[in-house]
Amino acid sequence: MKAKRTYNPETVGALCSQCPLNGVAYPCPPQTRPGYTSMLVGDVPSRQEEVAGTPFRGVAGLMLSKLMVAAGWGRNWQSKVHLTYAVLCRPNIFKGSWKDYDAWLRLQNRKELKAAKAEKRLPELKLSPLECCKPRLLKELEQARQNAKQQNLNAVAVPLGPSAAALQALTGHGSYMRYRGSALPGEK
Repeated sequence: MKAKRTYNPETVGALCSQCPLNGVAYPCPPQTRPGYTSMLVGDVPSRQEEVAGTPFRGVAGLMLSKLMVAAGWGRNWQSKVHLTYAVLCRPNIFKGSWKDYDAWLRLQNRKELKAAKAEKRLPELKLSPLECCKPRLLKELEQARQNAKQQNLNAVAVPLGPSAAALQALTGHGSYMRYRGSALPGEK
């Protein structure tokens, strides 16, 4: 059983009241470090992370830990980076993948547009969870940029995850193939 959490993403810019996941999922709060300049951004929390209330604790988190240690970040690598998700809540109201949920939501909005046009009324479109969380994620990214500027460093945000929701939130593009191995333009 999950304990009720006190973290409220709306206090940092998320549009939770407009999100279809509002009230049916708990947000998994970011794990932040003062002065962070590096961010690891996952797509959405897994079931284990939702229950624990801590990012990157599931199977993918274990793999990430092994990779970070192998890359020379040491065993306490999590104390050096900001860990977050593109969407803080797991869409457990839908039994498919994240991409399936997103496609389903777009289909619902297209149906609503068609119905509204036929009835000559304004459509009532639903924002996706990604659209609702994006303002919060951009504030976290801006904080990394400000921290990096104060330390004469470059901010780094690494999108992770199979559905590319993190990449979509950070760049507006949903395909890793176009960007893999590339540095994306940012502040100089």
